Amino acid sequence: MSHTTPSAGRTGQRMPVFPSVLCGIDGSRTSLVAVRQAAELSPGGRFRLLAVTWQAGVGANAVAVLSRWRAEEALTRAERDLHALGIRPEIEVVDDPDATARLLHAAADHDLLVLGAHARSRAGGIMVGSTASAALHRATRPVFVARPAPGGSRLLDRVLVAVDGSEGSFAAARLAAALAGGPGTSVSLLAPATLDARRRHVIAACAAELRGATGVEPVVLDEAGRPHRAIAHAAREERATLVVLGSRQLEGAAALRSVSERVGHEAPCSVLVVRGPVVWP
Repeated sequence: MSHTTPSAGRTGQRMPVFPSVLCGIDGSRTSLVAVRQAAELSPGGRFRLLAVTWQAGVGANAVAVLSRWRAEEALTRAERDLHALGIRPEIEVVDDPDATARLLHAAADHDLLVLGAHARSRAGGIMVGSTASAALHRATRPVFVARPAPGGSRLLDRVLVAVDGSEGSFAAARLAAALAGGPGTSVSLLAPATLDARRRHVIAACAAELRGATGVEPVVLDEAGRPHRAIAHAAREERATLVVLGSRQLEGAAALRSVSERVGHEAPCSVLVVRGPVVWP
C-alpha cells in the first residue's frame, strides 16, 4: 500500500491523506484523544478501531492486560466520538496475549497506525513491550502517537516539520504539506544549521513544498544540539500541536539511537513519524 498526495476525485472532493486508518484502543484517555485527532488527520478516511484484550485466570486470580468489558466501554466512547464527526468506523475486539504483535500485524493492511502516548521511558518501553514504543521501533507504516493538544488548539494549528536533508525528510515534508493545506495552519521547518550542499538542496525543496501547500513561506529554525532534544525543545518553544518527521527505520540495538523514536517519546505534543514505503506521484 502506498501513500499519495491527496487529490480531487471526479466529484472534486479532496481525497484523504490516509485512506485507511487503524486506531489501537487500550482503554486509556490518550487512546480516545488519538481517535479524535486521527479524524483531523484523515477526514473522509475509513476507520477501524481495534482493541486487543487478554485475561488469564478466574476470580481473585484473574490478571487482565485489558479486560473485555473495559475494551468494549472504550470502543463505545470512541465510536460515539467518531459518529459525532460523521464517521462510521469498523469495530473489532480480539483476544490475544500479545497485543503489540496483533496491532502491528493489523497495521500492515492500513495507511496509518494511531496510538495514544503513555508516560514511560523509551528504552524501557521497548524492553517491556509498550505498544507505542514497539510501533515506533518496528512498524511498516506511518505511526501517529497522540497527546492532548494545548488548551483549545486543533491538531493542525501549529505544525513543526523536522528535516535533516535525507530522503525521509522530503517524504515527511510532502506529507506535512498535504496535511497543512487547510486554513488556519502555520508550519515551521526545523533543520540542522550546517549541512553539505546536497542536503541543503533537499531542505530547500522541503521548504518549497510547504510554501506551495500553504501559500506562506515556512519559518525555518536552526537545530542546535542533539537532534531529538532540539526537536522537543523547538516544539515547546513554538507551542507546536504536531511534529512530523521521517525515520531511518533502524532496527535492533541501533534503533536505540533513532531520532524519530526518541522524539515520539519526548515531544510535548502529538508526533507523526513517516515509516514504511512512501510512493509519491
